[in-house]
Amino acid sequence: MNTEEDVDQNRLSEVVSDILKCEGFFMEHVHVFRSECLLSEKIAKDLFGITEIKCGSTMTEGSHILGSDMDMMQVSPGIVAVNEDCYFFDEKMHILKEVMDNCLPGYTRLLVHRLNPKSHFLPDIHTNTKKDGNSLYLCSEEYLKTFQNVRTKSWTFPYGNANFYSHGPCTTASMYNLKGISINTEYDMTCGIKCHSWPVAATEWIHRPRLMGWPSNDLAEKIASFPVHVMPVGDPKSDISSMQWRFAFSYAERELIWNFSDIQFQCYILLNSIFKKKIESFSPNELSGYQMKTLLFWISEEFGVQIFKKENLLRCLEICF
Repeated sequence: MNTEEDVDQNRLSEVVSDILKCEGFFMEHVHVFRSECLLSEKIAKDLFGITEIKCGSTMTEGSHILGSDMDMMQVSPGIVAVNEDCYFFDEKMHILKEVMDNCLPGYTRLLVHRLNPKSHFLPDIHTNTKKDGNSLYLCSEEYLKTFQNVRTKSWTFPYGNANFYSHGPCTTASMYNLKGISINTEYDMTCGIKCHSWPVAATEWIHRPRLMGWPSNDLAEKIASFPVHVMPVGDPKSDISSMQWRFAFSYAERELIWNFSDIQFQCYILLNSIFKKKIESFSPNELSGYQMKTLLFWISEEFGVQIFKKENLLRCLEICF
């Protein structure tokens, strides 16, 4: 039998869930952000030939809370990263090979396999490469500097002003004096290079057995069809950090969020809110909102979605902590 304390917690969970729903934190609302996100990406692709990936809480998840920002990755055109054993060829592309020796899982170096001499993209790409022995690698540090210089010089925003600063692989535009908006907003921009296929180590995620049924096989197969990218940021503890690139699964992560239930999503909101308002200041360089998201993915996979019930919301939050 449930104790009186259990009954009180269940009732409190229901009240908290109802409050969050009144604030717009439920999946039907998220689907509006989803549609807007996909439409804006299609417009950028169809009208300007630009591949942008919208991600982050404000733009795609509808999980805007204090401290949230807007994130966007711009995929570099004319470049592809391939596995070491891949024989992909396209004369119009710069082709780089992923070399993962001396790299922690999740990171790689990019060996220059073939550069297209006729490419109009980054005509100074040779200045972004460095030699290691007889091999030539694309330097993430130099590549990021090139991207940041281009973005800050080309940035136009007619509805306010912006200051720029670097934050990891991102160029952050801190916007202020926005017309009709009283608060300042931060917009994180980064670049990525498309991978020809998923890294071999990551294919385990696609095929591993999931005893609790989340994500479903259909959802895992759908996500497996999405491209993966590498971002210009290395392992900070590595001696070759400036030459390393980090794999990014932006499409996969947001698709998982988009397939949350209402209570999964509300648990994510509470977890992220507590992290940003109470925990982050104690360890600003150790924990991140990304880790909160990944944590909830693991909890959902290991416990199953059946624990995410309205009367169980606060208990789910306890499990996360």
